Parts: sequence; structure tokens; C-alpha cells
Amino acid sequence: MNMPPEGTLYYILIATIVAAIVGKYSDILFKKIIYWPIAKVWNLFYKLIAPSNFLSLSFYNYKRHILRSKIARIETVVGPVLKIPLEQAYAPIKFISREVEQGIDLFEHTSKCNRFIVLGGPGTGKTTQMKCLIINMLEKKTRTELDKVIPVFIVLRKLASKKHTVKEAIIAAFEKYNFPKAHKYVETCLTRGKMLIILDGLDEVGVNKAFVNKEIREFCENDDLQQEKNHVIVTCREHSYQNDELRDVLPNVVKVEPFANHHIRIFLKGWPLHHKRNAIQLYSKIQDDPVIRDICRNPLMLTILTGLYMDVQNFEIPTNRTNFYENVVDELMIKRPERREIKQIYHPKDKIKILERISLERLETVRENEDPEELSTSAIRKYAYELWGDEYNIRKLIEELVDFNGIIKMSGNEAYTCSHRTIQEYLAAREAHRTKNTKQFLEQFSEHDYLIEVVYFYCGLIRNIPQINEIVSSFTDLKKWKEAGRCILFTSESPNESEIRLVSEKLLNYLSNQQDVEICLELLSSLTQKRDAVFESTREIFNHAIDLLAKRKGDSDASALETVLSASPEIAMKVIPGLLQHDSGRWKRAAVKLLHDIGTDDALDKLIQLLESSDSDIKYEASLLLADLIKTRKKELLKRKDLLPNRQDLNFWPLEDHFPSQIALPMAEALVGRDHSSNFAINSAAKAIEINTIKDKNDKNYLRAWYRIPFYLKAKKCLSYLGDFILAIGLFSVTIFNFTIIAITMLSFFNQDFIMVDINSFQIHSFSYESIINLNLEAKNLATIVEEHYPSNASGISRILPWNWEVEPILPDSINEAYKILLDLKMTFGNLVRNYKITQFHPLLELIPSNRLDEFYGLYDKALKVIPDPEISAIAFHSIPSIILIEIIFILVIMLNIPVIIMYKKYFNIKISPRFLLSNQGVLFLALIIALGAFCGVNLQTSFLLSLLLIIPYSLYMILTLFPFSNHLVVQLIRAFHSDKDYSKQFLIKQLSYIQIFFLFPVFYQNLILKRYLTIKDRRSK
Repeated sequence: MNMPPEGTLYYILIATIVAAIVGKYSDILFKKIIYWPIAKVWNLFYKLIAPSNFLSLSFYNYKRHILRSKIARIETVVGPVLKIPLEQAYAPIKFISREVEQGIDLFEHTSKCNRFIVLGGPGTGKTTQMKCLIINMLEKKTRTELDKVIPVFIVLRKLASKKHTVKEAIIAAFEKYNFPKAHKYVETCLTRGKMLIILDGLDEVGVNKAFVNKEIREFCENDDLQQEKNHVIVTCREHSYQNDELRDVLPNVVKVEPFANHHIRIFLKGWPLHHKRNAIQLYSKIQDDPVIRDICRNPLMLTILTGLYMDVQNFEIPTNRTNFYENVVDELMIKRPERREIKQIYHPKDKIKILERISLERLETVRENEDPEELSTSAIRKYAYELWGDEYNIRKLIEELVDFNGIIKMSGNEAYTCSHRTIQEYLAAREAHRTKNTKQFLEQFSEHDYLIEVVYFYCGLIRNIPQINEIVSSFTDLKKWKEAGRCILFTSESPNESEIRLVSEKLLNYLSNQQDVEICLELLSSLTQKRDAVFESTREIFNHAIDLLAKRKGDSDASALETVLSASPEIAMKVIPGLLQHDSGRWKRAAVKLLHDIGTDDALDKLIQLLESSDSDIKYEASLLLADLIKTRKKELLKRKDLLPNRQDLNFWPLEDHFPSQIALPMAEALVGRDHSSNFAINSAAKAIEINTIKDKNDKNYLRAWYRIPFYLKAKKCLSYLGDFILAIGLFSVTIFNFTIIAITMLSFFNQDFIMVDINSFQIHSFSYESIINLNLEAKNLATIVEEHYPSNASGISRILPWNWEVEPILPDSINEAYKILLDLKMTFGNLVRNYKITQFHPLLELIPSNRLDEFYGLYDKALKVIPDPEISAIAFHSIPSIILIEIIFILVIMLNIPVIIMYKKYFNIKISPRFLLSNQGVLFLALIIALGAFCGVNLQTSFLLSLLLIIPYSLYMILTLFPFSNHLVVQLIRAFHSDKDYSKQFLIKQLSYIQIFFLFPVFYQNLILKRYLTIKDRRSK
């Protein structure tokens, strides 16, 4: 098979098709032929060296796999499949402890306390907090000694089902994240006390709880014998934990703080755009309804609500917890497959029935050594057979449940679990509600703490008030007042007022006796959100409880009040003025903290006004909390600057363009001589004020550097403007260049003239092109005759390869010079070199008749006469394909960045401005033209000068924008006003300049094609 002649459209078409095919299947070829054997060899080698942890390679591999796993992402039960990094939507929740007067920071507490238990209700974020701890430790962001500790995440449910010891579970966890045979490594780390072991889900082990407690106790007792102890954290649902279970080895117990309004705001802002919907728009809807606001204090409920809101058009917010889960099941089983036009073989309601039966049976009959959440294939097969007989395919049924519905997920060989444990509990409650009466249900479920959530879901499904009264009475008879309160909270219908009053009064008694203050106060607060009139007595009792706590000066009471009132802005705003006048400083701080946590406009107004407070403690606390809000609520703070008196001092606050001094200076002054805030800029200003006040000579250099900040900022701004100006020049240059080419080409084509632009003198020459075209054709024909007699050693399909496109025939030395002249003339549109003599073509006489050679030289002489000055470096314009290809190249260069833009938009939610994009493309297009000029033969001096015209400004642009100023203090000060995510976006946008330069390589093939039509030649005199 012979290829078409070079330079023809057929040749280009075939080359393009082949290149497209190779490009399409190159990934498969690479993976199957090249990558696969290399990967196999590497895996074998890695397994050999992994146990020795050679050069820490195994640990870095372990770290990399964790950071790419589900541990590093928010898990969404329903809604769109979005990869939401924990650090992007992470709302830092504090812990509550009776021993500490205020909220406990996760990193600080873990660093100081080697062992503790984390308690919380279902979906309160216990596991998520532990995952955040692991990610921050691996990335060394805790700023504590934890950065040197190796974390490991263990699911206790799996430990129990496999009958592992804690040490064996650690080794299995390393194996899971690609650190095989880690026995020696784990042993060494444990001996040195260098591990943090997170044991997640003590409540999920069911009947295996005694075994798991024994293993945890033995591990801790052995660890106590060491000089350096490891860190151990256990998470458990609050109602499933008995205080005496692990008290001897894990005496410290903390509780997860519920979401406050500011946590909800941070969480929603971390979600990326989806279908042009922004999750933060949901915030106002949550705040409008006290019941929904109270429900969304639970992170799982908030995640579910956000997922539904993002994926469902015209979504109506559910009114209670049971409705939430009803919406989740309907969404997964019915609505989402319908929206995606997925045809389900098996009816959704039938599949729900099967899952309900399996869920209830599993929780009822779970035995020791069994996983209470595991739904086996045999159980699915059993109930499918009862429903459909032999008319079903178990493989397709499970495939639909896993892939189409996503309601279950694979957990092992022939084993599955629900996408979240609460879904299994809800389905079990539905089946129990359908098949059992209230008495039977209570006898089986009320006595087991690990099944209490099924009872709560069951209460939400009941619509019969006598049945509700029966359930509540069963708990009140056992004096389980907290459980009774939650049953009332989760019911869809309200029980008798007498039952509600009795439970509320008993909860108040707990408060009076200072027992479980946080739990009881939180329950009373949630019950007050119920709209029914029968809860009026609870509202009165709740107000009495607040008065009771306010009269006491206990630190734990203040912490409890902070936690509860942060989700009740209406009540909190009435209480806060009194708390600010309290005798106890702790209660004053609680009032300020409430203003921060509530997050409403009125609360933010009041918080800013506290900067003018005469009480230094209140002013200091307000400054700390406002400094924490600068990154997340900067716009809202800027709008409120007029609430404070106008003041300005550039010596101590030179950052007026980033944040107003009216707010910043009072904050900095309040921090002088005290602990610093979380904001670097405010802390720096406070330090400058303090140094200036005490006149400390040792810190004189710092003060001098601080006074120079205004100059640095002005220099940075000027450099930024200069970078933008360079980009604008690039855009303007490419626009003018493009339109000039179009104008000259069109003028040449319609006037039937040939236009030649002299690069050196910038003169334009016009002449007739007919004789030149005839010469080009004849030179091409003669060159073809030579190539047919002396074919190249690259022929057939091999001509498609780029390195064979320019292969010339193997010629004798005698005709080599004549052939080169023919090649020169067949590609020349006007730039002809004088002094080609007919004698130079004589060696071709053995191939070409003499009369034809004379005719050819006559055409050459005729064409030579119409050229005004052929000895020039010029660009010649005439062919319409030339201009078309130039425009295609220009568009191609722009399109090459589309994958990058899509990637940044998807993963970082970055919006690229059209001006920035076009300006970069302008600079890049100039680079392409210059590279093309050098490729096609412009002389070295011209190429060098043209390259300088591009390289110098382009390099300046990247230096000015990517490294705006080397002063480290300036960089830290500017970062203090942007969230890490937003600052990363700015940096990534600048990185596009570097990324684009790598896209010049695909254009190489286009250069070869363009060479056939656009000729840039350098003709030197002989």
C-alpha cells in the first residue's frame, strides 16, 4: 500500500485519522502492553521491600492510599456523587467534657490525653471527626506532637467479626491501605508509643461487645507496661455506652458538640456547584424553620438534606426525622433511577420489602462472632424466593441494589451492608411496625441499648396516640426519662400532655441535681421546637431550666447552655444581655460565644459592637471570635464596619485594602498582652502595638519590618498591575496579528495578486502569482519523477509515523543538489533565490527529457522577473487554506486548555475569567507562531529576536503573578483574609500559565501540516 504524495490533503487526512485512532486507543495499549507488566514487576518488588519499610516507602504508600480513600472525603448517603474533601467542608466541632470548663479542641485534647472515648448520637459526626484527625495528622497540620504520630483507623465491627486482637486489626488496616506484612513495623511503632489507634463504632458490634471490650482492655493494659504509651480513641453511640465498661483503661469521656449555625454554614459552603445549584442557598431555608434547624444540628441529617436538595428539583424539606429517611429510601429506590432513566427489572417496592425483612431479622437474630450490619447474599436469596419464587436472578437483583439504587454496598465476599447504619435501623423499624404489635416490639427491642434507635424510628412511624402513650409509659415505668424524652421527640403524633409534662419535669430534676446536664438540656430544647400546643408546659420548664443554670456559676452549666442555645437564636438573643451582666467571667464568655455560634445578622451586629465594651474580658473574647470569622464571613464583617467609630492608623494597620481598620484595630488592641487569636494579621498588629507601647529594643527589627509593610503592599499591587498589562499586550498583539493575516490573505485572494511581507524591513510587495504557481506545480512534478526512480527506505504504512513524514529518497551525490532545488521551488510562493543556472539541473537529464527541463527553466526565469526583490526573509500570503489553518490552530490552542479548566472547575470550583484565559492564549499563540517560524527556517538572528519579544514579557508575567513578592510576612498577612480553599484557587489559577506551556507539544503535529501551506523562508544571497 502506497501513501498519497506528501503535502496533499489526502495525505493529511489519512495521517489525522490514524493519529486519532492511535490517540483513542493509546490508553488501552499503554495499560495492557506497557504498564501492565511494569506494574506486576513493581508489585512483586514492593511486596518484598514493604516489610522492611525501606526508605519509608511503605509508609508513604500507606499515607497516599489513605489520602485517596473514602477516609479523606465526606460520605454522601443520597444525592449527587460528589467528591467533597473533608478539609473543604470540615466544620471544626469541639468536644464537651465535665472536667473542662469550655469546648475542647480536637487536636489539643488528643495531644494532651492519650486515651479517651468519644460519645455522640447516631450521625453526630464521631467518625467524621476521627477521619479529620487522621487526615490532618498525615498532612502534619495539627501543629502539635501528633504530627509525628502514625494514625490507624479500625472499624470495630470488622474486628469483632474476624475475632482479631487490636494488634492484628492494626496490621490488617495497614494491609488494606497497601502496606503488606507490616508486623515488624507495627511492633516497632507500638513499642515506641508512636501510634494513634482509632477504634470506631463500639456500639456497632452488637452481641460481640464483651469480646471487643476485652480486647481493648487487654491492649491498653499491655500498653500501660511501656514507658511511652500509644494514643487510643474509641467512638461509641451515647446510649450504647455503659460508664463502667472501659472506665479502668479509658477514664476520659468526651461528647461531640452538636452543629451550631456557623458549623452548618461552613459545611454548606464546602460543597461544590451541582446543576448550577449552590448548597449555601439551603442555609436560609434551614434557619427559617426551628424544627428543621434543630434536626440539622445532626451532621448526618444535614448531609442527607443537602444531598437531596442538590439533586432534586423543587425539593421540599422534610418536617421530621422519619420523613427524612422516608425521602432517602424513595430517592434511592424510585426517584433517582427515574431521573436517570434507569429501567429496573425488579419493582422498587418489592426490593424495599426484601431489605426491610433482612434488616429486622439481622438485628433480631445476630449472634456472637456475627456482624449485626451484615446482609448476606443467602438472606437476600431467601426472601427473594419467598416473594418471586424461581422467577428472579440473584446476581441482577444485587447488582440493581448496589449499582442502580446504592442503598447497600459490598463489605466482603458475598456480604453487604446498608449505605449507613441508620438506614438499616429505619428499614427494620418499618418491618417491625408492619408485622409486630407494640407490646411484642417493646419486649424485644426496648431492653437492648444497641437497638434503641430502632425504637425511636418505630415511634416516628406510629400514627396512633394510644400506642405512642404505651411506648412512652413503658420507659417512664422503668424510670428511663431520657429515652422517654427521645421517644416523644421522634413521634409524628404528640402523646398526652400529662406524659409530656411528667418527662419534662423529670429532665428538669436531672438538671437540678447536676446530672447529665448537657443531655437533658438538649432534650428539653429540642422538645420546645415542637409546634403542638401540648408542648407549652415544656417551654415553660425549659425557660425555668435556663434561669436555674444562670443562677449557678458552674462551668459545665455554661458549656451546656452554650451548646443548647446555639441552635435557638430566638431564645438565645433574649438570654444573652443578662449573661453579659453575669458575675462569672465564664458566663460572660458563654454569652459572647453564643453570639458567634448563632451566626444571625443580629448576633453578628451585637458581636462587633462588643469591641467597644468597657469590660476588657468581653472585648477580648469578642476579638478572638471575630478574628476566627474573618476568613469565613469577611463580606458580612465588611458591611458592618460602620457600627464602630471611624479610625485609621497605617502604622499599626497597613492592610486597609484587605480589611477595615475600624474593626481590626480594636481587635488588635484587645489582644495586647494576652493569648493570640487564630488570625495571623490581627496577631501581628497586636504584637506591633505591644512592642511600640513597651519600647522593647530587642523587637525593634520586627517593628521596622512592620512599618515597611505599606511599601511592600504597594510594590505587590504595582507588580500585579504590570502582570495584567503584559497579558493585555499579549491579547492585543495576537488580535492584531490575527486580523492582519486575515486582511492580507483576503486582499491577496480577491485581487488575484500575491502579497509578500518583508520581515526585516516590514515592507509589503504585491505581484502576479500565476507564473509562480505554474513553476511550483512543475517543480513538484519533476521532484515526483525523481522520487519514483529513487524511493526512500520508508514506504507504505510506515509513512504515517511522524519521523517518516520528511524522509527523502536515497539519491546519488550527482543529482542531490538539483533535487534540493526542486524541493525548494515546489514549496516556494515567491521567495526565489537568484542565480539558479540551468546547468545546475543537468544531472537530472538521465531522468527528465531535455526539452522538459528547458521548459521548466523558462518557467523559473519568467517567475523570477515578477518578484521585486527575492533575496528577503518574508511571509507570503495567498491561499485560503492558509488562513483557515491558522484560525484552526488558534482555536485549537484555546481548546487545549478546556480539559484543564474542566478539571479545576470540578475539583476546585474555580471560575476562570474570559480575559485571563484569552490573554494567556494570546501569549501562547505568539509562542506557537515563533516556534513555527524557527521550525520552517527563519534565520537564527530573526528567530532569536522574535523569541525575545515573547520570552521576556512572558517570563516577567509569570514571575510577577506567581511570585508577587518574596516577603514572607506579606504572603502570610494576605492569606489571613482568605480561606485556605480560596487562596489555593488563586494559586492554581496562576499555575495555569505553567500548565499551558506543556500543551505546545500536541501542536507539533499541526506545525508539520501548516508547513505545507504557510511558508516562512530565509533566503540568503549565494
